[in-house]
Amino acid sequence: MLPMIPAIRRLLTLFRPRDAASRQLDELLGEPVRNPSVYHQALRHRSYKSKEQGSRLRSNERLEFLGDAVLNLVIAEHLYLTFPEEMEGFLSRMRTKMVNGTKLAEVARSLDLGDVIQMSNNAAQQGAKDKDPVLEDALEAVIGAVYMDRGLAGARRFIHRTMLEGVNLEALAAREDNFKTALQQLVQQRGWPKPTYSLINTKGPPHKRELRVVVEIAGIVKSQGRAKSRKQAEQFAARAALMTLRRQDDAQAIKKGHKDQLYRMAASAKWPKPQYRLVGQKGPAHAPTFTVEVRIDKMGSAKQAAGSKKAAQHKAARDLLLKLEQRTGQAAPR
Repeated sequence: MLPMIPAIRRLLTLFRPRDAASRQLDELLGEPVRNPSVYHQALRHRSYKSKEQGSRLRSNERLEFLGDAVLNLVIAEHLYLTFPEEMEGFLSRMRTKMVNGTKLAEVARSLDLGDVIQMSNNAAQQGAKDKDPVLEDALEAVIGAVYMDRGLAGARRFIHRTMLEGVNLEALAAREDNFKTALQQLVQQRGWPKPTYSLINTKGPPHKRELRVVVEIAGIVKSQGRAKSRKQAEQFAARAALMTLRRQDDAQAIKKGHKDQLYRMAASAKWPKPQYRLVGQKGPAHAPTFTVEVRIDKMGSAKQAAGSKKAAQHKAARDLLLKLEQRTGQAAPR
């Protein structure tokens, strides 16, 4: 079997002569393509209209409907076989972790799918090619195209290759995704009012209903989440709010210059120079979390996490400053 190419950008060759397109699709799927035209449709946004064919071209919406069903079947089958002793509730929660708009958009970005979606110039200029709903729908449509071209076995291989390889299901099962609880704890620590959640709209056909929820905190933070159920949409809104608050914290830590303050404190007290090291990194490429440790020999250390190494260094320095001030009674230079 030929290896899968590193990016779906190769699908641009669909719009070259058929022989070249077929060879590139063979590489993408790892097996011979029988019907390249179905992939044309999978990559066609509803806003796109060909000058030559007018409105007769079909968008990817029908394939998206099919791909959504195939994807859920394959993931459900995989979980059923992997966790033979677990009950339906556990399997449903695991599937939600693995199949949601954010995750599908993340996979689509890793495949550079946005680069090859056909859409109107107006939609493209508005940034639609990098919007989560567009990428999610396109990935599901591609899965639907693989199913139509290669059958369920081919779709299963494609999904395993793009979404399941390298996934630690045990770690995923152990991961706690209660973002609403985490947000509630954070706002309580800050003395803010309880977050409020509101349903702002519902759209989409019955098989693909999408609810959009907004969470508001003290009139300061307002974030949205979307999902097939209100409960899940609230979780995604809470996650977005947490990311916003953490980015604000990161920016504030850098602005206050805690690293410089710690360096000046160490120099003034004739302590060794602070040393920083990266001790951990997790999360997807578009939203990583870095954990950094700062240490001053014989004086102490501190660890902190943030969305960038620089912010993590400043936040770790802040925590070590507080420890040293309490320990020595010496205020850090400001």
